[in-house]
Amino acid sequence: MTFKALLAAKTGDAISTSVVDMHEQDLMPGDTTVAVEYSTVNYKDAMDITGRADVIRQFPMIPGIDLTPRKLAHVTQVVGLADVPAVVDRIRRGTIRGRTVVDVNA
Repeated sequence: MTFKALLAAKTGDAISTSVVDMHEQDLMPGDTTVAVEYSTVNYKDAMDITGRADVIRQFPMIPGIDLTPRKLAHVTQVVGLADVPAVVDRIRRGTIRGRTVVDVNA
């Protein structure tokens, strides 16, 4: 099975993210596979991929642990995986109210 993922990688002190096509066999040991169409970007994930927190212990990593239905109360915006790096700074600064939902198929 092939799927799209936001992948965080580290080179030196710099953390970069990119949307990649992955296969199940590419997953890190111990990962759990869950079929999901929407996720949210939470504060910890935003801090992780901007390098503002020392939370990620092993690279590369697929950030995102929150599964969500599309119809949440107070959904502020729906973004695609490729848009996540552009909104994480706004999430970190608290300038987005409600939730940002990530359409993992977009």
